[in-house]
Amino acid sequence: MKTLSKLFVAAAGALVLFVSPVQASTFTLDFTDPAVEGMLAATSTTGTVNEGISGSLGGLYTSPWSGANAGASYTSVQGGATATYDFGSNVQTNLEFLWGSIDNYNTLAFYLNDVLVENFDVGAVLAAPGVGLSGMTTATISIQDILFDEVVFGSAGNAFEYANLNISVVPLPAALPLYGAGVALLGFMGWRKRRKSL
Repeated sequence: MKTLSKLFVAAAGALVLFVSPVQASTFTLDFTDPAVEGMLAATSTTGTVNEGISGSLGGLYTSPWSGANAGASYTSVQGGATATYDFGSNVQTNLEFLWGSIDNYNTLAFYLNDVLVENFDVGAVLAAPGVGLSGMTTATISIQDILFDEVVFGSAGNAFEYANLNISVVPLPAALPLYGAGVALLGFMGWRKRRKSL
């Protein structure tokens, strides 16, 4: 019976490794002025989070929109505040949003099953070509190669302004349940064979 238990523990461990992120996330930036899209509402917030606002309030938050979209709405997470987007059991692999005024005090934390999988490296975005360290650049960022079911936007300074928040769902690989059933069946057959030989 011990061997069967060990086999199931090993199978569970292999499954965890299969669905865990194997590398840090990657990102791409697009500096063109995007069209206005619908915005997801935060699941929960702490501190002051302004959703659906437009325009700028000097010294507090700056609109990420320019040109014809200057009056479009966006979300602003104020200093010391957070906005959490919880996707329940739907595992995501891609996060995209219009990031206004990219600042080093903006934070993004990704979670999977309530476990922190990555604190996104904002410094890498600031160091990317076309951004600069001024903190006034606006770009659409797409963050890939990370599995998460919750993301937390935070700010340790004035504000984190963003809009056009989109996510992508990862479907369960079709072979995964079949693989798990096969491992369980092999384990059971081995256990039965050893039991008969006793």
